[in-house]
Amino acid sequence: MKAKGYGRAMIAASRKLAIILHKMRIDGSDFRYGSKETAMMN
Repeated sequence: MKAKGYGRAMIAASRKLAIILHKMRIDGSDFRYGSKETAMMN
């Protein structure tokens, strides 16, 4: 049986992601992976 802590951590991470995606949807902002310096290196 898995520990309760694992389930709570998964729920917390899911909620955090949901909040970020909701804010992005309201703002209409795009997802930016990494920084400009990282994008220039590839």
